[in-house]
Amino acid sequence: MKHFVFCVFIICSSLTGNTHAKCGNLFLTVNAATNYLEFNWDFTINCDEPPDSLHILQKKDSFKTYMQTIDINGTLEGYKLSNIKFGKPSYPGNWNSQNPILESSCYPFWIESQRNGTTIDSNCIKIEPAWMQQLGKLKIGNMMIPGTHDSGAWNSPHIPLITKYLLTQEYDLWGQLVSGIRYLDIRVGLYQEQAWINHGVFQCTKMKTEFQKLAKFLSLSPKEIVILHMKRFEIPKNFTYSHHQIILNLIQEVLGDYILPRNNFKNVYDLTLNEIWKTNKTLIVSYSNEDIVSESKWLWSDVLHKWGNTNNVLELYSYLNSVKGDHFHPPTPFCALMAELTPDENYIINNLDKSLRNMADEVNPKLNVWLRKYNWSDLVNIVATDFFLGNDVISIAIETNQRRLLKLDDKESKNKEEITSNGLP
Repeated sequence: MKHFVFCVFIICSSLTGNTHAKCGNLFLTVNAATNYLEFNWDFTINCDEPPDSLHILQKKDSFKTYMQTIDINGTLEGYKLSNIKFGKPSYPGNWNSQNPILESSCYPFWIESQRNGTTIDSNCIKIEPAWMQQLGKLKIGNMMIPGTHDSGAWNSPHIPLITKYLLTQEYDLWGQLVSGIRYLDIRVGLYQEQAWINHGVFQCTKMKTEFQKLAKFLSLSPKEIVILHMKRFEIPKNFTYSHHQIILNLIQEVLGDYILPRNNFKNVYDLTLNEIWKTNKTLIVSYSNEDIVSESKWLWSDVLHKWGNTNNVLELYSYLNSVKGDHFHPPTPFCALMAELTPDENYIINNLDKSLRNMADEVNPKLNVWLRKYNWSDLVNIVATDFFLGNDVISIAIETNQRRLLKLDDKESKNKEEITSNGLP
């Protein structure tokens, strides 16, 4: 029997939205370059009487304050930068404390649509620390999983001139996971046996510190399955067997209690969340060195990356559109479409006033359309992005997986009806 798995998109940025919008899609994102909130709307589908205005408001307890209004009469879809800073507020749902809530929780910022002064719909920026817990029947390789590209590149000891084209994320691994990210893309640098997470040859963050945050999250949200992808080994250039052992020992030291061994399963392509939960192990460690993987009982094979390698959005779209349906890549049930914009040396020299934040802002609004309106979300497994608060990938993933679960439940129900109608016990 031939097994099919869905591809991993690695693109750029994420937020959650309403699963069942009352009129089209309505959500907020955060512009990576400015930190201003962005209005996002699409009333071209399932919306007979579109709203005529959108509002950003701040809610606290039972009070709400309207902060900005835009008229959209006749404009059925679009996005627009607001004049309201998101800042870096505390995580809702007690995720800054010791007793977090295992459910969606809203930041204080909301978007609201109105028609003739009457509220039609509203939605908030939220965290999704436990979105997998209702999806046990789904196969991990057939789910849409939101992720980040160069996940550890959220901070760096280097000067701003370098970090402009070095940093790809706003939040550390803790913030990414609490928000709903479940795929982490890690590049390794080893400096006198001190392990760092790199972006290329540049140091970003200390690996042990970041992995301790991952361990804490896994302990607090025990049904969330995370894919930790050790993708590249950048420094030293000659990364030897002994260097790999240093990294593997660190992973085992910090994360060993949570690691799901690959050798526990004969068939990873049909592996469901329910089956994973039975092991009480929820961390998949993918390692991009097959010699090391072949010696290990717990490492998973490299997640395949498909990389557009372009700084042009149209070229990026063309590439992703051509490969989005290429699903089957054994021996792993996962694959990655590297869909972020990538600057080359000439681009950086000619755009010293810009950064990876600006490049992410070119992609993110369009990515929402590609995934949701063009139905790409039905074809993908992991979608990893830069500056994930700039798009709606987490929300789209949750919607997509809920839709897949409903289809599966419906199929099971029909099969039971057929058995009953045929007089079988």
